[in-house]
Amino acid sequence: MDNEKRGNEDAKMRIFVVGLGMVGIAFIEKMLNMDDKRRFIIETCGEEAHFAYNRVALTEYFQHRSIEKLYLNPPEWYAQQDPGRFICHLGEQVVFIDHAAHTVTTSKGRTISYDICIIATGSDAGLPPYVSSERAKSTKGIFVYRSIADLDAIITYADQDGIKGGHATVVGGGLLGLEAAKAVYDLPTIPDVAILNRQAFPLSRQLDADGGEMVLRRIEAMGVKVVTKVGVEDITTVEVVGPDGVRSNVFTGFDLTDGTHLASNLVIFAIGIKPRDELARVSGIETYERGGIKVGDDLRTSAKDVYAIGECASWRSNTYGLIAPGVEMADILAFNLTQTDTDVGTFRPRQMNNPDLSTKLKLMGVDVASFGDFFADKPVQTKDKSSRANGDAPSQNKAASIPLAKRKSRDGKTTPVWEVDSGQSGEAKAPGAAGVPLVTETVTAPSRERHVPKPNIVDSPIKCLTYKDPFASVYKKYIFTADGKYLLGGMMIGDTSDFVKLVAIVKKKKPLDVPPAQFIVGANKGGEADGADLDDDTQICSCHNVLKGSIAECVKAGRPS
Repeated sequence: MDNEKRGNEDAKMRIFVVGLGMVGIAFIEKMLNMDDKRRFIIETCGEEAHFAYNRVALTEYFQHRSIEKLYLNPPEWYAQQDPGRFICHLGEQVVFIDHAAHTVTTSKGRTISYDICIIATGSDAGLPPYVSSERAKSTKGIFVYRSIADLDAIITYADQDGIKGGHATVVGGGLLGLEAAKAVYDLPTIPDVAILNRQAFPLSRQLDADGGEMVLRRIEAMGVKVVTKVGVEDITTVEVVGPDGVRSNVFTGFDLTDGTHLASNLVIFAIGIKPRDELARVSGIETYERGGIKVGDDLRTSAKDVYAIGECASWRSNTYGLIAPGVEMADILAFNLTQTDTDVGTFRPRQMNNPDLSTKLKLMGVDVASFGDFFADKPVQTKDKSSRANGDAPSQNKAASIPLAKRKSRDGKTTPVWEVDSGQSGEAKAPGAAGVPLVTETVTAPSRERHVPKPNIVDSPIKCLTYKDPFASVYKKYIFTADGKYLLGGMMIGDTSDFVKLVAIVKKKKPLDVPPAQFIVGANKGGEADGADLDDDTQICSCHNVLKGSIAECVKAGRPS
């Protein structure tokens, strides 16, 4: 019986997955679910001592300090898997891929053969030019925000005498920076937190100036200092001698480009990520000079039978620091391996397309979301400034965007609480919109490739609909085609209850059946929408590509998931 079982396993195709992160486990789960014929046996190595965990929820670890609560699957799930289909190794790293021999070598000296190899090594936290990796390792008080080990190191250091009760600084005002700031803000041992951001406002890659300014004010209201529009010349350190007589450098702050010094006891660098492509480099697999493993539309690398997915992969010179594109890659590859040749016929292999970069997160206690082509109007502002600098008059068909709080009506009284000035005679007003400042602006869509597919509107005018409520800290900006028939993208702060619905509308590229203003001043039922008006193929969770129809089927069948 054992010989028969071993023979069956040898007949299967062996897939080796390098890395057990969020994308690696997503691919493994999809393969196990889609491999109906049981044609594959999957083996993986995770270099950490933990099972795959949710890196998006790292901030929560500072609250409960339990890695088990972050696991994407409980340990029992791994124990229940058939070893004839799935084998998992923890605390073991792949150090070399011999793609000619179809084997991998691990840090424990083992050599494992494969038929197909999937590289899902993810990314590392980036460091600024003034702090090399060697300097970061040799200087106490310097951290990054990427793994459970990083978080444990931060917690331990913040609890030391001389650090406890001190100041912490997060360098970077993007998604990762705000997550790190919230985490250290919640530490009882660190009362003072500052964010150092060279941009004028946080989340500059997701929000425009108005939205970013609102988030900035919310962060400052929490007691967090935000230093903007300034760079760092270098860090400052002091040499100390420990009880054992060993000398070491300790981080003490920053020398800034404006000539000032910012004192700090610890720093967390959250300035971005860099693809972990070192395994590919040492194995002779092609990478881009600026980072990332080269993959084609089918996610193949330059090596035969070797693929790369997730943040380590560079598709058309693009790497993505969000989980959703990585899961999409996992979905495409799992489909191509299991579904192109089935009992009901053959199907065309799927290919990688521009991924959806929509995001919805709670950062520093603030709900923030961006969807679709949320910067469709951004390049035009630069173009308009350039034309004015050359003496050209602004286009006459461009609507005037008026800051209503500073505008008076003709009779000297304040204007209605909101108003639309389209540059035409008369005023457009929406019914029942008391308390809602609303502005439209017409701009011309620049001719450039978009991340989100949409109707053929290149070089056609577009309009922005903006809502701003400084009292409730709510901001919404939606971008439409000039005729109001198509929604292209947008951003939301404070109230993100319509996020799923709006993402679905953008993806489907269907003409709108309601006026654009309805998306902002329409009937407000309060709270999250119940989803009754969503199609079954609407994506509810982008991290795992969960559709509304799948959830409904589980509910009807009484299944938990």
